[in-house]
Amino acid sequence: MGKTSNESDWRIETLEVIPQHLAKDFLLLDKAEVLLSEANTIDLPVKEEFEKDTYVRTIFIPAYTILTSRIHKYEHIYIVKEGMCSVFTAGKGIEHIRAPYMGVTMPFTRRMIVTYEDVVWTTYHEYNGRNRDDMIDILTFKYENALMDSVRAKKLKGAKP
Repeated sequence: MGKTSNESDWRIETLEVIPQHLAKDFLLLDKAEVLLSEANTIDLPVKEEFEKDTYVRTIFIPAYTILTSRIHKYEHIYIVKEGMCSVFTAGKGIEHIRAPYMGVTMPFTRRMIVTYEDVVWTTYHEYNGRNRDDMIDILTFKYENALMDSVRAKKLKGAKP
């Protein structure tokens, strides 16, 4: 896990300094990702739209899915349009969401979501004509879960030449 600090420049590309108040929860999410890496993975369909100054991203998450999010750089609105889920947010704790629901994502937000029904989750981001191909990298930090190194090493060790 990265270093901790009370102050961070959240406009950087890579998250190397984790805000102190989030460090414990980020470690919990790192551990969850290690456990989840042993499960089957699925691709989640995403629909992207660009409307004037807004980038709209809608993801469909099937029932009984567990996922972790990337770490968000900017404040934005999200709407859960369908379904029911529980959401653990670093620094905030657990909330249970049933559609329709609207919330605000703050900078440094990182989540784990557990769905109980099919969920449709839409986010709305300011967009100023930047490269559309790199929206995920523009909106979220690049972050390496250091605990995953042991998982990758284990998989490589067990791989056959």
